[in-house]
Amino acid sequence: MLWKMWCFCRRVVVVLFCLQSLSCQKNPEKKSIDPITQPGVAPADAGGYQLEDADCRQNAAIEQIFTHELRHQVEHRASDPPKGFIAKPLSSPFIEETLFAAQINRSCAGGSCRLIALEKAGQAVSLCRPKAQYRRGSVEDVSLSALKSLEDFSLYYKKVSQGDALSPIKLHIFSQLVDQKTIGTDNLIYSSALEGGRAIYILPKSSHGEAIWPNVQLWESPWILAHEASHHVFFERLTKGDSPLAGALGMVPILKDKGHSGLRLGADLEGVIAAWQEGFADLLAFYAVGEDPSSFERLACFGPTRNPKSSVFTDGLLKAFDGDNLRKILSQTEGRSGSCSVTDLSEIHDLGGLFARQFYELFGSEGGDLALEHVDEMMNKSDRLPLAPENLIGAILEEAVFVALKRHGRERVCQVARQGFPYYLEFGRLRELACGV
Repeated sequence: MLWKMWCFCRRVVVVLFCLQSLSCQKNPEKKSIDPITQPGVAPADAGGYQLEDADCRQNAAIEQIFTHELRHQVEHRASDPPKGFIAKPLSSPFIEETLFAAQINRSCAGGSCRLIALEKAGQAVSLCRPKAQYRRGSVEDVSLSALKSLEDFSLYYKKVSQGDALSPIKLHIFSQLVDQKTIGTDNLIYSSALEGGRAIYILPKSSHGEAIWPNVQLWESPWILAHEASHHVFFERLTKGDSPLAGALGMVPILKDKGHSGLRLGADLEGVIAAWQEGFADLLAFYAVGEDPSSFERLACFGPTRNPKSSVFTDGLLKAFDGDNLRKILSQTEGRSGSCSVTDLSEIHDLGGLFARQFYELFGSEGGDLALEHVDEMMNKSDRLPLAPENLIGAILEEAVFVALKRHGRERVCQVARQGFPYYLEFGRLRELACGV
């Protein structure tokens, strides 16, 4: 049944990570100690990322990648040289190829841009010197910072999935800013269906983005890279077997041109599944970076809305599936006020933040394995999922409850349900638990 509703999703789609950027506050509070950036280094702006070693491919590459300093993490610690990294061309066990200067095109109709295709595949990035000698914001620096975070995530996934390894993907770095109406974001995208194959795309920050995130580069955030990689996890686990849900995989028909307020898909199946996927990606990424709330400190428009540990959104709205919030979620007129500090529950990332909070409360600390099991169980039951958006939300929460019960007691799970989704206490199998009593 769901398969029939989603057959149109066979068109080219991508799963994108739109940060609601241009509606964010313009001047987030600055701190004297900057845990993400290095003071005094000019940020990459609309001019794009530049390759420092243009002739590196013709010269001898360094034999090994030197110790990678995680300057984008709070601890300012250094790691061991990444195992398996190859400098010429740059690759790792998870990232099979690193490319720069790739270009993309869009296909627009009726005011909506719904298709992206690669125009050029890009050129391979190679290294001829240690990371410390590359300018921040150079293609090489971006590549190494991203690869380190992605490789860390890959190792975390292998741990919580009992040894499963993610299939390799590519990393594309755009040297010039792409028209924002093309992609609806100026930061990062995961694609499962572009001509270049499964890949993460890093885009230069626009001048407007610089006003929102001054001297903060989003590719230096391990949580953001882990979020993108989590979309790949979602894709992989839903494409195992012959699940009807696999036909709906992209979930977000790409690039609805809704201005710069994020993707607001309203009360339809597409929006609910897209929001579920965003919530899953927020949560798994949070687990992967050690459940550290400071991951959101310098990222305007994220915390507390996207922080699974936070019980409220940025504007103080309670993260709960109650009657009032359900009306907002299902509203066709609800819209953003022009600031990302105001919650819009009909927008997939805000609704995803609500899902992520409930999942975190149900699965608990170090619950990444339960998050994966939840996706698997949803896949197994996808041919029986309800088609009404309101009921689909209930089915997603219902399955999360019964996955959580495998590790946690009924009273704990019921407490989460009473606080987090009181609207659904009598939904389906949840009635059997009698959590409302």
